[in-house]
Amino acid sequence: MSQSLKILVVDDELLIRKAITLSAKQRGHKTQSAENGTEGLKIWKEFKPDLVFLDVLMPDMDGFTVLNQVPENVRTKVILISAHDDLNQKEIENAGADLFVKKPFPDIFQLIEKAENLVKNKN
Repeated sequence: MSQSLKILVVDDELLIRKAITLSAKQRGHKTQSAENGTEGLKIWKEFKPDLVFLDVLMPDMDGFTVLNQVPENVRTKVILISAHDDLNQKEIENAGADLFVKKPFPDIFQLIEKAENLVKNKN
């Protein structure tokens, strides 16, 4: 990818956060991460990422609640991630997300490429 992106990873699982941030950094992107929705929302407003990987189920504030609290002027591309695959496309779109990816990820680098393409095609 020629353009460096600002990527935020919000997930309560340390290994998921590390895997995504490390893979994104290896591709030249700037990353921030948060272990819960409250911290993620704060970083989101300050960091103003191009893309957010957002876990659906987190203890303090779930991904849908985070999305509802993001001010319109800091909206960005969002990939919801979860081990549960009972979300349908309508729920994802209604929440303000662009894509849903089920954990575990078969290929983390392919996931980052998919994210890059999502941002690149944001017209």
